[in-house]
Amino acid sequence: MTYLALACRVLVGVTFLAALVGKVRSRAALRAFLTSLETLRWLPAWLRPVAATATLVAELTIVGLVAWSPTAGAGLALAAVAVVVFTAAMVDARRRGARVACRCFGGTAEVWGRAQLVRNVLLAGTAALGVLATMSSGAQPPLAGVCVTAAGALVAALLLIHSQDVGYLLGLDRS
Repeated sequence: MTYLALACRVLVGVTFLAALVGKVRSRAALRAFLTSLETLRWLPAWLRPVAATATLVAELTIVGLVAWSPTAGAGLALAAVAVVVFTAAMVDARRRGARVACRCFGGTAEVWGRAQLVRNVLLAGTAALGVLATMSSGAQPPLAGVCVTAAGALVAALLLIHSQDVGYLLGLDRS
């Protein structure tokens, strides 16, 4: 496994784990996530619980796949596709005039905006880069390098998870 493949796996895995936990940590969080799907007006009401369940299953599957070396590439590919689908749904809802609450990580009710779009582009790009890196992974690197790489990727994941705050600090979502 190369350092790049490891970094992509950690970043994507931690981000999707945080998204999953954020949505299922309480009944209120899960209900808020399900309610947020109402902004997808093209999605029939009866199909929203199915879409919510599919989202949770996809997030759990991604975490499991990227955690195990032989399936990491598949998990990263699934993550890239999922992020593109999530982003397309949010952009479509915004184009239709809906004020979309970002329930990506469960808790925040702030409107989905440029910071989340940037986050999703970075996450999809990282996942795609990770697919390529896992295909060309070589011998197992030294443990010290693995630890430093994993720690750096964890910090990057935390920045992505808190993109709403980072975006505000960078002036991306100021009105």
